[in-house]
Amino acid sequence: MEEKNREEERSIFVERQRVTLGLKLVGTFATVYYGLYFLFMVYLGIFYNTVYDPAYFGDTINEQSGSAVLLAFITRTTLLGMIIASLIMMFRKRRHGKSIFLACTIILLVIQILTTTPPAWISYIIETLLALIIAPLKIVRKFNERIAEETQKINNTPKED
Repeated sequence: MEEKNREEERSIFVERQRVTLGLKLVGTFATVYYGLYFLFMVYLGIFYNTVYDPAYFGDTINEQSGSAVLLAFITRTTLLGMIIASLIMMFRKRRHGKSIFLACTIILLVIQILTTTPPAWISYIIETLLALIIAPLKIVRKFNERIAEETQKINNTPKED
């Protein structure tokens, strides 16, 4: 009995989840989307002084302190890096890739909603759809497997004549 439990524990760690075609497609789009966003933020970081120079913006950027703008920039760039890392973790079938992706995406969305003026509704919608599509794919697959098992049980029951 104890050996059987050990074999089941080993099989959980040996067998990895399949990456479905839907997850590959959505994950590839998400990687490209967040990758370009990350590269843009790195570009802004390299040219930070010229991009955020108050002389170009008049009074609009002077309302915020320079340290607040820098903190928001660093926070967004870090979150984007973590999102890209979590997407890579999902493709490599690591355990916590989806949960890190979902948490960082929600935090990034909240930061964007609170700090972006005027609102960028298209990016909010795209990022929300990516989070809603990528996160529950495992739940949907488990639900489909459960339905298949129940259907097989029903089909295998002997018919009464």
